[in-house]
Amino acid sequence: DMSALTMLSRALVVIPLGTVVVEELAFRGTLHGLLRQTGSERWAWVAGATLFGLWHVYPTWMADRDAAMTVGTLVATTIAGPGFIWLRVRSDSVIAPAVAHFATNSVTLAVAWILR
Repeated sequence: DMSALTMLSRALVVIPLGTVVVEELAFRGTLHGLLRQTGSERWAWVAGATLFGLWHVYPTWMADRDAAMTVGTLVATTIAGPGFIWLRVRSDSVIAPAVAHFATNSVTLAVAWILR
């Protein structure tokens, strides 16, 4: 349960600044380049997507203590990883995956809030 103001502040401030900027700079801005230097392009994509998925396990578990939710989040974020990497490589910028990441997270929050 959250008010409309809380939902909007999370969707428009907390998610973009506290999640998207940090994760995109870390995963697509830094980690992807480091992984490409240590192995093949395929390795960089698989390892980057896997680490992105694993990054979400602890906070999901701590928030919900629900194994199904945690596994679902792991699978969803691991699958999203290559899409964000593709946007990074295709655009040669972290802006494109950041916009997609923001849209995905904020729209999901807004839809969940509306449906609840």
